[in-house]
Amino acid sequence: MLRFILVFSLLILIPYRQAWAAPVLPVQADPAHTGPELLEMQRIYLQKGISGAAEYARGRRIKLEADRVEAVLEFQQDWPIDENLVRSMGISVERRYRNLLQVKIPLAKLAALSRSLTGLEMIRLPFYPFEAVQSQGVGTMGASDMQALGSTGQGVKVAIIDLGFQNLTAAKNAGEVPSNVITVDYSGTGIETTTPHGTAVAEVVHDMAPDAQLYLLKVGSDVGLGYAKDYCIANGIRVINHSVAWLNVAFYDGTGTICNIANDAYAHGILWVNAAGNYAYSHYQATLTDTDNDTKHEFSGTDEALSLYASAGSTIEILMNWNAYPTTKEDYDLYLYNIDPDLNPGAAVVASSTISQGPVARPPAEDLVYTAPSAGTYYLVVKKKATSDANLPFDLYFFGASSLQYKNMESSLAQPADAAGVLAVGAVNMTDSLEYYSSRGPTNDGRTKPDVTATDGTSNSIYGSFYGTSCASPHTAGAAALLLSQNPALTVQQLWTKLETNIVDLGSAGKDTLYGAGRISLDADGDGLTHDQETKTYGTNPILFDTDNDGLGDGYEVSLGTNPLQTDTDNDGLSDGNEINLYGTNPLLFDTDGDGYGDGQEIALLSDPLNPSSVPQFATGDLAPHGAPDGVVDMADALLAMRIATGDLTPTPLDMARADVAPLGSPDGVIDISDVLLIMRKASGLVTF
Repeated sequence: MLRFILVFSLLILIPYRQAWAAPVLPVQADPAHTGPELLEMQRIYLQKGISGAAEYARGRRIKLEADRVEAVLEFQQDWPIDENLVRSMGISVERRYRNLLQVKIPLAKLAALSRSLTGLEMIRLPFYPFEAVQSQGVGTMGASDMQALGSTGQGVKVAIIDLGFQNLTAAKNAGEVPSNVITVDYSGTGIETTTPHGTAVAEVVHDMAPDAQLYLLKVGSDVGLGYAKDYCIANGIRVINHSVAWLNVAFYDGTGTICNIANDAYAHGILWVNAAGNYAYSHYQATLTDTDNDTKHEFSGTDEALSLYASAGSTIEILMNWNAYPTTKEDYDLYLYNIDPDLNPGAAVVASSTISQGPVARPPAEDLVYTAPSAGTYYLVVKKKATSDANLPFDLYFFGASSLQYKNMESSLAQPADAAGVLAVGAVNMTDSLEYYSSRGPTNDGRTKPDVTATDGTSNSIYGSFYGTSCASPHTAGAAALLLSQNPALTVQQLWTKLETNIVDLGSAGKDTLYGAGRISLDADGDGLTHDQETKTYGTNPILFDTDNDGLGDGYEVSLGTNPLQTDTDNDGLSDGNEINLYGTNPLLFDTDGDGYGDGQEIALLSDPLNPSSVPQFATGDLAPHGAPDGVVDMADALLAMRIATGDLTPTPLDMARADVAPLGSPDGVIDISDVLLIMRKASGLVTF
């Protein structure tokens, strides 16, 4: 009889279980034979389809064409690979090398392939080569985050206007710059001549924004620069990098031919990014002072000669201009000595620059050049032609000289970094210390420059380690290209503003004349936190908008004070996002309304977490001890309710929420004897509510 009952039960249960069987889940690729990146891609594909897989592939060195991923089938050594069998499974075979088969696999067939091919050791991504040299600024400034999220400069045209592109062919062959660069020579001397500087700059831009279309424009004069700017306007270029300094063109106040050219680019929607210059330790500025009326400038007290050092065979060049543009008759000159003329009245001049600014008015500029025959100290004297010449502000820039006795780091910008329409870039090292040579502001008309700083001293195939604002500037231009590929609709001013706000503020708070607004640090995921804030301050993921997946962006959580790494900051059982977006409770308070019950507990028990008069149903009737209920409804609670009902005790809002229970199911807002009786019945176990 027992056997009959068991058999009968089984016959009944079998169809019942079949009818309610769980749905068959998509087959996962065999993890023993599939590389981790492909496993993750397949998981995303099964959840989100091809769009999700494509998003995962971007920036991860995964080649995905439509629904096919490029991969390698790695078989056992000497296994007789049947390529026709692989093709019959819908797999495209590209090429074979020994036991490796490079293929393109439809993601829908990855699981079957991983489980059905005998002799298969692993399906993996190809071993793609890395660039031989890459700038470390890519990681420092958050460009790698942008690239990982699919913003690689695609669709953005960037021009490098420079003085020469030597070694360009070798750099293209090595993959340091893209093979599709477009070159234009406005110097008449050939693209791959003069200097490799432009090639080094192009390499940095390519590291930052590898899919940007690069235009390499060579110039050698202001006319050539104008032609290059017009070419950029005509060809839809969005960003110009100019790691070039122009001196003795205007008084570094944002005026003059070079600044006008750059400002015109800005007026046509092009962001002109320019190196600030490397002249902080090779610059002197003052107002000509001649208290003894001998026409010589007094550098300090009675000292009328600035000492400097030059090595044997070095060429010293000293540029001077003064605040009298465009032309003047106020005439200043430069004289160089090999002994101190203050101590040796008969000292001979070894070099001079004495351009006459009168009687015909000429530009207020002098240029002294001298090749030192021997190493030693030399002395520079600044003179005005006559005592009647006005005492005006002037600047000196020194090349081939060191150990200047007097120098001014401030206002050491070159042109067109001083232009209002140019984003001027200073240089910091890999630990965010300002490079000693990085030119500083303000401009000579009092505006704050540089605008931003960026990293230099990074690896470079041309220079080994690339130092100077010439390196910092293309890092910034590359960052601009990344932002444009993320949002092509940005205007030139919006792009400028993003670069000035996606920064690490260094030095004094706010924009200053050393670091500008700060060092570039991109916000790739758009959560309001920069790369440095996410990686160094908060520990959040710089490529995830919402690191803890609680429904609130990381930056918003930081502004709220919640923890962007913890889904439920106050541990009340509700995620921070649900507290803000769904319930209106405070994600920083376990018990928003202060009624003694956590917000999550109230939500779960259908109580209002924003109303202290609303408590979970199980708590009704629980009054004692007064002000600190013990979680049990007993006669002590009934007696306390009696005191309230008789007027002996004034009820608190919490008392009203807990003791107003009658009529049962629709309390009347008054604690009276009917409430006392109901509480007594609950305490006696005669009723539940």
